[in-house]
Amino acid sequence: MKDNAINDIKNTSIKVGIEAVEYLIKNSIDKNKLEKFYTKSLEETKAALKHTKAWYTNYHKKYINNWIMAVYTKLSEKKLKDFFSKYNLGKLLDHKEIKEGIENTNYFILTEKGKFILTLYEKRVEEKDLPFFISLMKNLFDKKFPSPEPIINRNGNYISEISGKKAAVVSFIEGNAKKVLNPNDCFNVGVNTAKLHSITKDLTGKRENKLSVNSWRKIYNKVKNDCSKIHPNLPNIIEKNLDLIEKKWPENIPSGIIHADLFPDNIFFKANKMSG
Repeated sequence: MKDNAINDIKNTSIKVGIEAVEYLIKNSIDKNKLEKFYTKSLEETKAALKHTKAWYTNYHKKYINNWIMAVYTKLSEKKLKDFFSKYNLGKLLDHKEIKEGIENTNYFILTEKGKFILTLYEKRVEEKDLPFFISLMKNLFDKKFPSPEPIINRNGNYISEISGKKAAVVSFIEGNAKKVLNPNDCFNVGVNTAKLHSITKDLTGKRENKLSVNSWRKIYNKVKNDCSKIHPNLPNIIEKNLDLIEKKWPENIPSGIIHADLFPDNIFFKANKMSG
């Protein structure tokens, strides 16, 4: 691929989900480029995108709204009080379900010692990975990085259990996510991302990125039949691109710990400064 074509793809990828579909339809990418990549005419590609938009809208209404707003594990006040009696955080004063998020169950917790977040790790998170995540978070907090502090329980453990689920308590980060980031916000995020890379470069703990290129074909195979419902040629397009990516994927490149879920809703700001 030519450099300018790659840049087009990178720029387009900034807009995610349905915004990407709308962006592509509105901005009519050069016909020759589309034909080169997909051997399809601009008109057919636009039709595929419109199918995708319609499918996404219906799917979002039917499934995604409930999925994103899900609290997988409901906890009673009694169960929460029993759980927090194992911590040196004082009495439980208040609690609230946090309905944002898609992987884990989260609760806002208020005790006599302050505000905290309780996370219950659901099926997608493997238990053997939890010590790595907690250790990384503790290391970042100790190095003054804007990250939550894991809270240890009275038994000297960071990982506890409630309702048959592994769980952890971390400090509450003040601030709010912004829907739209300005250039200064992006610079702030870039500086802190560089700090994260610098702080963690000498950490001994490692964890494979389970959503990297080696997982993409398995993920695709699970939804392959649904892809053809979006557009008959979509499976062919995906398979051609997967073949190319797997063949050209670079080897022996620098590696390290990254924030692999860096989206605006995962970045908190307070007084226009990144707080977490």
